[in-house]
Amino acid sequence: MNAKVNPLPDIPLRLPPILSWLRLLAVLLVFSGHSKTLFGRGHGAIFFMVLSGYTFTRFFIKEWSETGKLKIRRFLSKRLSKLVPALLIVLLINLIIKIWHHHPVDETQFLSVATFTTNYFNALNGHPNNGLAHLWTLSLVMQFYLVWPFLFLLLVNYCRSLKQITIALSLVILAVIAYRSVLLYFGLATNAYIFNSFETRVDCFLIGALFAFNIECSLFQKIRQLAFKYKWSVFMTMVVITFMTSLPLIMRNSVGFDLHAFLIGLFIVQLGALDDLSFGILGHSELLSDITYWFYLLHPWGNTLGDMIKMNPYAQFLFGGTILLMCVTLFCYTLKEARLSSKVSNLFR
Repeated sequence: MNAKVNPLPDIPLRLPPILSWLRLLAVLLVFSGHSKTLFGRGHGAIFFMVLSGYTFTRFFIKEWSETGKLKIRRFLSKRLSKLVPALLIVLLINLIIKIWHHHPVDETQFLSVATFTTNYFNALNGHPNNGLAHLWTLSLVMQFYLVWPFLFLLLVNYCRSLKQITIALSLVILAVIAYRSVLLYFGLATNAYIFNSFETRVDCFLIGALFAFNIECSLFQKIRQLAFKYKWSVFMTMVVITFMTSLPLIMRNSVGFDLHAFLIGLFIVQLGALDDLSFGILGHSELLSDITYWFYLLHPWGNTLGDMIKMNPYAQFLFGGTILLMCVTLFCYTLKEARLSSKVSNLFR
């Protein structure tokens, strides 16, 4: 059985540190897209999807290469222990605020957040604009966590080569595009459903996985070499990415999502050439991961803070974002120090 695994890519097991900062950039794009500036709107979510598909495929390749198996229960337990406590705290605070101000409480939406099905709540309710609707991307990511380990096992056990894995993934991606296009062109689903549901957006995750499997192929090696030699090419890719949200809606909701995701995957490949340069000194850590996640959960509060000042939208965005980012960083650092102190105390007991 393990002989079939040999064709898997021989890739560096260490993830580039710049990816942690790219994830933070994705959160900031989500924040700015939800502000009055609308800057970066439509980019953050796809960055999240591609990065999730890419990073967790790299993790699975690493574990499979080392042990010949995946510890799915441990993987899910680790992800849930990271995501659930913070989510429940934010959910509780939102509930208290609504009750305090005598605002109506939508029990169905709160239940959807707690069960990681907010994307389907949005899909069936026209994607409401409130303080919890943004959690649809977290629901998508969790649904991917539940599906991808098993699909990964199918690929590595039944595909005899990396080429077969690539073809199989590509066929699934094409099937999702076809399904989404049929829904769109024949009016079988609303734009909100196409935008939010897992089965219409999973292709963006799989494109990230496709790049992870093939990250050391000769084509991507040449792209990294060009990015290292012509660093402006990385900037050009960013410029092209920014235009993806300008596509006509009917094109964006069919093949546009995948073009967008593919360009982000290309951007990740190019960043691999720069990781050991100036970006490499930034490093990455659990603290940065915590800051990114908490900022994502709380970013609507940053927009509320910005709205309190009577200035132009960009000043509001900078004010609210800076205050929130400072508070989240201080909170996460304090939490990290408390954990460290607890571990040290336990050592001396």
